[in-house]
Amino acid sequence: MHITTWLLAAATVATLTTCRKVDFGPDPSIAYRDQRNVPFGGDDSDWKADGDWKKVERKLFDDLSVQVDGAGAGGYRSMSLFPNPIAPAERRATLYTNLQNANPLHLRLVMVDKKYRKVATQSAEVTPNSRNDYKLVLDFPADKFKQDELYRIYYVFYDDQGLRFKGHGDFLIKDQ
Repeated sequence: MHITTWLLAAATVATLTTCRKVDFGPDPSIAYRDQRNVPFGGDDSDWKADGDWKKVERKLFDDLSVQVDGAGAGGYRSMSLFPNPIAPAERRATLYTNLQNANPLHLRLVMVDKKYRKVATQSAEVTPNSRNDYKLVLDFPADKFKQDELYRIYYVFYDDQGLRFKGHGDFLIKDQ
């Protein structure tokens, strides 16, 4: 009887300590943008430069040669994903960044579900245009991204000197 109680308690503790959820905030927690990148409400904390990340967030970038602890050296004016929410028929959005200078950067994206499970990753070499804008078209295939579920993109911009800036933004694939 005592062994059964102990095993049940141990299993409960193990389950509670291994289940992690991302704090995506109250629903809906996306920064709403239309097809032309015009904002229309939502989460003000998305698509900004983040300072400190939790260990589970830093671990998403373990394979990078650059440290992602703390805030970066800076380097951007604005960032967004549009449209957001993403239409299920399209399953495509544009990641837009306006940088402070035209120096090339490396970009790593990690897309996760609400339990920090990696759904997709992508790397790119960022070379801004003459206005210091950079756009990257992202696809969200149905076999990886379910309709009506919230996902998060973590992003890291870096160069040979180290971390420039990092952050996150949430997105949703949903009919509007």
